[in-house]
Amino acid sequence: MESRSNVEPPLERELAGLPELKAFQTSDDRAGALHVVAAANDNPYTWQYWFWTSVLLSSAVLVSQVLTFGLKAVGLPSPYPAIIGTVAAICSYMGVYRALHRWGARPVLRDLLAAQGITVCRTCGERLPDGATHCAQCGRRQGRT
Repeated sequence: MESRSNVEPPLERELAGLPELKAFQTSDDRAGALHVVAAANDNPYTWQYWFWTSVLLSSAVLVSQVLTFGLKAVGLPSPYPAIIGTVAAICSYMGVYRALHRWGARPVLRDLLAAQGITVCRTCGERLPDGATHCAQCGRRQGRT
């Protein structure tokens, strides 16, 4: 059995590269934040969970059906449209899944950083020096949060 410290935090791969994750002072803080985001996203007792699940499934089915219909319309032989449509549906699902997690996690991560006293840009997520009025990365004026 693996020790708890060797287990990758949830959403580590999906949220890799976000500037908000780099702003956490320790890896334990970052892992704790990832656990908070995962707990919020994986709660099936909220309407948001089911709404975004239906968005994911609907986008995958739509991509599959449109592609399958289009490939049949151009005369591709029988098994290929279904195979290509299924692969495209899986790729669509994975892409939308990752995009939704990244989009939804950023405000939560910024709020967790603000609770620790770390200021980050509300637009791009880069860490701001104390007293900064504008973000050096994106140039956006910073207001009170």
